[in-house]
Amino acid sequence: QKFTYSMRLNNSVDAYPNGDGNWRTKAKKHLTTLLGCLFVFILLKNVAINDYKADTASYMKQTGRENDIEKIIPKTQKEIRTEAAYKEMTQSQKIESLISSVSILQTEVEYLRYALGNFTGKAISKGPSNANDTAVSIEEEGG
Repeated sequence: QKFTYSMRLNNSVDAYPNGDGNWRTKAKKHLTTLLGCLFVFILLKNVAINDYKADTASYMKQTGRENDIEKIIPKTQKEIRTEAAYKEMTQSQKIESLISSVSILQTEVEYLRYALGNFTGKAISKGPSNANDTAVSIEEEGG
């Protein structure tokens, strides 16, 4: 039997395997897919951006339940490792760690004083010798 074009048109199953080819069926399918993708995107955005742990802790502080924060909000693995490493440190190591933290904070305060002095126009005690030079170089220790 010879194949004709009219035979092919009558066989709609081959032409449209997912339905009758109605544009409404296709539109519903695409709309459902689009809404599903939008829902997943919004869900992932909220999980990635919102800090529910901090919100819960602040709410508990406001309601006077500060003692229950550690019971309700679990610590992260990073917090657990940091506390374990801190417990293993000797007293002299703890003092050295605090001294280095204080020196870093002092450097940051000096930088902020310089930067804020440039914004306010007030006289500043430290910073570059040239008033037009806004770059501050902070030398790192041991590096």
